[in-house]
Amino acid sequence: YLRFGGVPDTSAGSIDTEKLALTPDSTARGVAVQINELATPTAALTIIGGETAHVTVAGDGTTSIPLLARYIHTGAITPATANASLPLDIITE
Repeated sequence: YLRFGGVPDTSAGSIDTEKLALTPDSTARGVAVQINELATPTAALTIIGGETAHVTVAGDGTTSIPLLARYIHTGAITPATANASLPLDIITE
């Protein structure tokens, strides 16, 4: 299974664990990044707090992890560079 990490967005004054904060080198304002499973694009993954996604490995050892990343409005927008990082752990048992 996969366990997601990352820095949560705090632009609204509280910790939002469904949105990734922009990386320090980003100059845009008013946006964050949301990660969704492709099969359920309207349901955001919780990036902090141990939410996991289970994946199936094919007989040949390959797998696909269908995720979707999108920008989410969080305040007054300043257009510029907007990057985020989503670390993930792959756990096998």
